[in-house]
Amino acid sequence: MRTLEESVNPRLLSCEKLQGLKPLPPEQQTVIIVGWNEMIGAMLVELDKTVRAGSTLVIHSPVDKKLREEFIIKAQKRRRHNCDNLTIRHSEGALGARFLLEELPFAQADTILVLADKEVDDTNAADAQTLAVSVQIQDILRKRTDGVSPMIIPQLLEADSEDLARKSGILDYMLTDQLVARITACVAEVPQLSCIIDCIVKERSSRLCIRELKDYPAATALDLEQGITFDEVSAAVACANEVALGWSSSDPDEAWEMNPKERGQKRSWPEDARLVMLRKVEHSGLSTPISSVNATKFWVN
Repeated sequence: MRTLEESVNPRLLSCEKLQGLKPLPPEQQTVIIVGWNEMIGAMLVELDKTVRAGSTLVIHSPVDKKLREEFIIKAQKRRRHNCDNLTIRHSEGALGARFLLEELPFAQADTILVLADKEVDDTNAADAQTLAVSVQIQDILRKRTDGVSPMIIPQLLEADSEDLARKSGILDYMLTDQLVARITACVAEVPQLSCIIDCIVKERSSRLCIRELKDYPAATALDLEQGITFDEVSAAVACANEVALGWSSSDPDEAWEMNPKERGQKRSWPEDARLVMLRKVEHSGLSTPISSVNATKFWVN
């Protein structure tokens, strides 16, 4: 097995490691949450930390507005965080009511989150409802927008629902229950991973983000026309003191390829390709916008 130094262009490794990237400034955004469950408290805090002041959050749910407001106040006290960057608006009504969904400002949204109804006894039925709402939103956006549509991220409870989501054209989703199980399994198998997970989830000293290859100065040494390898990408981002975890999949049926097995195999790099990165958090109030975080950003509190 070849080492990283043997796998990449020497010009790439000669780049100075002082090419750290400046953190992206937060953006003023409109986020829409369709649905309601106990996960909302942690999500609101994370959203508030991510967006710029003046951002708007619209929550549509059949749950009574007063109950939601009381829950949000208690959630902020519990986490000792006031959501000052978000202006929260509530919409009340059935999740699957098309005429109510059409009243929501989906066309102006940056991100749309569809939460699972955990009050439903059958988790498969809950996922079916979540995907049905997501498909309706897709259809509404298709008739309202020209060009780029906001990202729709449904919360799924069953792994079996992944295939149905892909067939519905939904490649970004949150498998929150599975995520907790997978983290537990990883730590049980390799206890040393707990310190890495703590940095991401607990200490918040590192975070996942999505970046373009051209964001990295060292990437100018790569010949994209001839194709690139994951080893070369890893070396380029290492010059900025970041870690490459995966990249856009070349398989049209998959959104991402994490930890590629064939790290030395060249592949084409289209303009819309992206990288999944692990980077150190700058404690200066600056952070990566949620629109560039996508489904790799999870709330597991």
